[in-house]
Amino acid sequence: MATYIYHKAHRLTQLHDEILAALPALRPIVNTNGDATVVMRIEGRESEGFLRITIPEGASERPLRALVAAHRPDPHYGAPPTASDVELLAMNEKAFRQWVARRLLAQAIPA
Repeated sequence: MATYIYHKAHRLTQLHDEILAALPALRPIVNTNGDATVVMRIEGRESEGFLRITIPEGASERPLRALVAAHRPDPHYGAPPTASDVELLAMNEKAFRQWVARRLLAQAIPA
């Protein structure tokens, strides 16, 4: 394994997801039992801008370095939903249930 150190403002979860999306070879390998083997390890302290990324020996650092350089931290990435988000989801769910009930009733009552 090769370890690289970077000093950059980041949102760790967001950067992790960006790397895995762009470099599928670094995704965990899942066997037939459902057990996963870690291929990449990413650690960091967001408050200090410190990153340590470990990838397999022989894997190129160039695309990883480009992803880290291009990373723009989103302070809302992975944030829990706000109260208004939860209320909106509840209203949408209620409206959907009412629509389904009307459709089922319309099908059950012969014309």
